[in-house]
Amino acid sequence: MDKSILDMVHDSAKDLHAAGAMKETTLREFDALCRSQIIGANMNRERLYEEIKSDEGEILEIYKDHLGYDTIGIGHLVTAEDEEFGKPAGTPITAKRSRELFDRDIECAIKDCERLYGQWHNWPEEVQLIMVNMAFNLGATRLEKFRQMRFHLSQHNWKQAAAEGRDSRWYKQVTNRAERLMTRLENVSNGNN
Repeated sequence: MDKSILDMVHDSAKDLHAAGAMKETTLREFDALCRSQIIGANMNRERLYEEIKSDEGEILEIYKDHLGYDTIGIGHLVTAEDEEFGKPAGTPITAKRSRELFDRDIECAIKDCERLYGQWHNWPEEVQLIMVNMAFNLGATRLEKFRQMRFHLSQHNWKQAAAEGRDSRWYKQVTNRAERLMTRLENVSNGNN
């Protein structure tokens, strides 16, 4: 079966509307709710996990990042909500715990992209993967500053969006990662929805 459960439910709602059993406004509301769930559900999360793990590395103990903050797993900043908060550097964690934290952080990155880009579920999956990777790396506050890139993304002008990504401090800071992502972005064709 190629379709997810959410895709099938969404198709059923469209059928109800077509049969006259659901109002247009209800369908639109349902569509907005369902699409926000489908975006993350259809994205190849295992690919995303492998890519970000390769970019960030995975350290199964508490360590200080380049800014001196306690960090664990795949670039997860330890916060007061984490059971590891206040424990000394070198305190080990399991691979399972690292993956739990990654999954939580990826949900935040996906929600950040949904908020920043609105109708991004219409973009090719490759563009979504690239932007979630950037959101994971930068955080929403810094990604929000890529205004020209966001404009070109909204126009589906992937080549110009990549050029804007290269014209940034982020690009200079993580050049290898950024170049790999921007090369992928500029090579997306609009027919890959």
